[in-house]
Order: sequence, then structure tokens, then C-alpha cells
Amino acid sequence: MIEKSVNHSMEGISMVQDAREKVHQSVTAIEQTTQLVKEISDSSKEQSAGVSQINIAVSQMDTTTQQNATLVEQSAVASASMAEQARALRESVAVFRTDDKGAGTAA
Repeated sequence: MIEKSVNHSMEGISMVQDAREKVHQSVTAIEQTTQLVKEISDSSKEQSAGVSQINIAVSQMDTTTQQNATLVEQSAVASASMAEQARALRESVAVFRTDDKGAGTAA
């Protein structure tokens, strides 16, 4: 009976040692998983910051493009106005004739 009790105790000790090893392996795996999750979280934060910077840059480019479009429209209007003024000026000076000697006369 004592021998049987000793054998049961030895089996129990062996089981406890196996369980202890399994728990140790589980703790190690959990620590590794925790580290991986932290790295993923850090990478996600970095990626989010990068996307935010890209959004800011795209917004600034859009604003600049809109400003450039407005300037182009204003330039086109000014160019059309100058062309009209040049046409009117040509009509105004068309009444004047010059002779070969450079003396002008009014018509």
C-alpha cells in the first residue's frame, strides 16, 4: 500500500512537473504574442500618422490647384480685356496717316 502510494505520488509529481512546463510554455507564448501585438499597434500608429501627413499634403495641393485655376481665369479675363483695348487703340490710331518723310497729318 505504501509502495502504491509512493507510485501515485511520483505520478502526481511528474504530472505537476509536466503541468508546470506547459504553464511556462504558455507564459512564454503569451509574452511573445503580447510583444507582437505591441509591434503591430506601434506600426498601425506610424502608418496612421503617415496617412494623416499624406492627407494634409493632398489638401494643400488641392488648395494650390484651385488658386492656380483662379489665377488662370483672371489672366484669361485680363488678356481678353487687353486684346479689346489693343483693338480699340488700333481703331483710334487708324485715322492717322504718315507720309514717307515721317510728318503726320490728320485725316
